[in-house]
Amino acid sequence: MRLEIHEVISNILDENRKLIRTRTSESYIIYPDEGKLLKNKKTGLTTDTFIGIGSKENLSNYEEVEKEGE
Repeated sequence: MRLEIHEVISNILDENRKLIRTRTSESYIIYPDEGKLLKNKKTGLTTDTFIGIGSKENLSNYEEVEKEGE
């Protein structure tokens, strides 16, 4: 399973473009390895594509499983 971190940085500026504050947010996207599926442990649903999750703690809700018939 591959994990990507998507980080968004927002800068808040005044009218003279002076930095007032910066805000950073992160989300995560998981991808199954070749020939595998991602399975939601709570629902049992599977997918062969990516899944976006809001926090790293939610990563534990997913596992990688073999595709049936392969």
